[in-house]
Amino acid sequence: WWGRRLVEYYVVCGVGTRLIPLRSLGAQMQPPPPPPRSSPPVGAPPAPRTAHRAFPRPDDRFEPQVLSRIPATDRDGTPFPADCAEFCFPNGIELATLADHQQNPIPVTNSFVLTTSDRTRVYGVCITWMDALDAEVIRRFIGDATERAPADEVYG
Repeated sequence: WWGRRLVEYYVVCGVGTRLIPLRSLGAQMQPPPPPPRSSPPVGAPPAPRTAHRAFPRPDDRFEPQVLSRIPATDRDGTPFPADCAEFCFPNGIELATLADHQQNPIPVTNSFVLTTSDRTRVYGVCITWMDALDAEVIRRFIGDATERAPADEVYG
């Protein structure tokens, strides 16, 4: 054990400064598409209009992000795994209400083994708990949705 570390990295993962919709093929929330750059050809049918949600639903999931890590630089022989946040939140981050938190206040623990491209095994333990979401994160999410969609297409 002499010269070996019990822990290589301490990592905090979570939402970050923006709610980024999880990209998946299921019914997960997708950001609104950008507006078309040019008009459709003459005689072509108009493009279908779709509504864009400004508020997340309870079943929406969001991409986890590494918020901080110690040490901030990679250790020799043990590079920091880029997909660490996805292993901590394999199903994405789910928003919860205060009532949900009050029903389930105890943190959840899970572990994983991540194998890197050079076949190095990285062992991880996650302690997950609910925390209040900063109001500015919600404001940015609503602003992102409403900036990309006409006012009559945004709903909550």
